[in-house]
Amino acid sequence: MGISKLKIANGETKWQVRVWENGRGSRRINRRFDRRTDAEAFLLQFESKIEEERKSPFKGCSFENRLFRDEAANWLKTESFAFRHRTWFG
Repeated sequence: MGISKLKIANGETKWQVRVWENGRGSRRINRRFDRRTDAEAFLLQFESKIEEERKSPFKGCSFENRLFRDEAANWLKTESFAFRHRTWFG
C-alpha cells in the first residue's frame, strides 16, 4: 500500500496509489493522479473507509444489502442508553 512517483513517456509526472482492497489475495486498486496531494487524499479516504468497515458489525455486507431489521437491532444495542424512561417527577 502506498504512493509512488511515475514518469510518463511524454515527460509528465504522475502519482500512483496502489492498494489491496482487503489485504493480499483481494482485488487490487490502482489510481493515478496529477498531484501528490490528490493521491494522499485518496489514500487517506481509502484507509478511513477500511477502518470504518472493520469497526462495523456488518462485516462483508454493503449498506445496500442490509436489512432495516438488522440496522434497527444494532442501533438499539449501541444507542439505546440515550433513551431513558422519564417521568414528570424526575
